[in-house]
Amino acid sequence: MKRRVVHVTRTLDVGGVETQLVSLLPHLLPDFDVSLVCLHEKGQLAPRLEERGVPIRVIRFRDRWSPTALWRLSRYLRREEVDIVQTHMYGAGISGIASARLAGVPVRISTIHHHDHWVGSRRIRMDRALMSWRDAVFCVSEAVRRAYVEKTCCPAAKCRVMPNGIDLQPFREVRPRGEVLEDLGVPTTHKVVG
Repeated sequence: MKRRVVHVTRTLDVGGVETQLVSLLPHLLPDFDVSLVCLHEKGQLAPRLEERGVPIRVIRFRDRWSPTALWRLSRYLRREEVDIVQTHMYGAGISGIASARLAGVPVRISTIHHHDHWVGSRRIRMDRALMSWRDAVFCVSEAVRRAYVEKTCCPAAKCRVMPNGIDLQPFREVRPRGEVLEDLGVPTTHKVVG
């Protein structure tokens, strides 16, 4: 039986993290039962992810600590017998980890995509308070990991670098240069930048 993995993010509006999720989550399907929970709305990229077989559920949060929303998300995680919760971005990380803890999810992971979210002592204190509820923190680069550990005092052993993955398939289907230039109405003798 496949392990059940739920990724938690705010929305799938167009952005870097969101594009990464749309690109990479379908690749987990052969080995895991993967789904996504959005805490605000599905967003513009949601149909692309759903078309590739990843179900999306919206559980709306008015704020990170909304008791009703925390209860709804934890109830969903418990009912679905989720094995792993992986959160993305600061707000979804707080709500997702708290809900996963309430639900008794065995493995709880936060993913840190940027180091500029940890500004202000309130955010840093909140993140530190939830540190013991996380089994691991994945950072997308060594620079993000260093900044995160320094700002939050996260134990270095808990914080790991997992670089962003890139699906190379779209680049394997590149059309010949002359054909593309012809479609664009640009003579093949011209230099094109970009």
